[in-house]
Amino acid sequence: MGELSRPVGLGLAARGSVTDVVGWADQARRAGLDSVWVHDSYFERDAVTYASAIAAQVPSIRVAMGALNPLTRHPVVVAMTVSALDEMAPGRVILGMGTGLPLRLAQMGIPYTPESGVEAVSGAIDTMRALWSGQRVPAAAPGLPPVQPMFPPVHRVPVYIAAYRSAFLDLAGQKADGYLARPAESLPSLERMLARLRAAEAAAGRPRGAVDVAGYLLTLVDRTRREALNRAKREPFVIYMMGVQSDLAMRRAGLDPALKDRIAAAWRAEDYHGAAALIPDELLDASGRGRGWPGGWGPGPRSRGRSASPPRPCRWRPAAPSPPWTGASPGRCSWPPWSPPCCCTSAPT
Repeated sequence: MGELSRPVGLGLAARGSVTDVVGWADQARRAGLDSVWVHDSYFERDAVTYASAIAAQVPSIRVAMGALNPLTRHPVVVAMTVSALDEMAPGRVILGMGTGLPLRLAQMGIPYTPESGVEAVSGAIDTMRALWSGQRVPAAAPGLPPVQPMFPPVHRVPVYIAAYRSAFLDLAGQKADGYLARPAESLPSLERMLARLRAAEAAAGRPRGAVDVAGYLLTLVDRTRREALNRAKREPFVIYMMGVQSDLAMRRAGLDPALKDRIAAAWRAEDYHGAAALIPDELLDASGRGRGWPGGWGPGPRSRGRSASPPRPCRWRPAAPSPPWTGASPGRCSWPPWSPPCCCTSAPT
């Protein structure tokens, strides 16, 4: 494996065999990767279970959950969960926090507004840090005793915010340890977002760079650029990301911003075939560069903020039909010969 200019991690969706995921995490460790990230995605499997298996069975490598949701997991429960993980992987746990997709929350009957989502993540960070340090926190209802942590203080757990609205960027600058950018974010959009994050960081009196920046990048590997692009258009998660692109990203690609609304409507209706027909190559190229084998849909290894291409053919079979090969690092990286689903993300130094 080539030299890495900054930490790079393997990211996995919470799907497929837990045993396989543990094996992939161990191969990532032996290949020199810094971390393994498991994303909690409704309605697949539970990310904490995968993270626990990795923490218990794979030494040395950092174990990250990117991201858990305080609207579906109470912050006290998340603090308890992280305490157990910290015992299995002392000092190696990373926690991402976000609010997930409003559509999925509505399907589960969970109330959500943009304002309440930010408040929930902010309050969760404060509650968890207090409990991890051994402090009591007030009860949710008056007249009840405070919440007393019955677990030992944990090692330092970096908390990353994984949400892209402006209020979350401000929150990340104010109190988070890191910011986890969403997949398929265009570079112009990311630059504007990071400028806001750094401004919030400075306004909070924190030194520049106090908030680490990581991110997921989606890459689909196939024999030709055409096949890789077609495969991307059939992947439901890629379809979703194309439907939430910013107006700026659409205009920079020379496309009508209304197109993303039609794509999003098809995604919500689970009309993936219709959505795929709506996605032009230019929209995918706005957030990645289409390449044939051995690259796939994604830029080469020297691109800043983009994923690298694998140097030789893949060995492993995917754990689910046609998942995306995903990855991210703001620096350069070379890839070991893995097949999807996987993701590369920078990790805290």
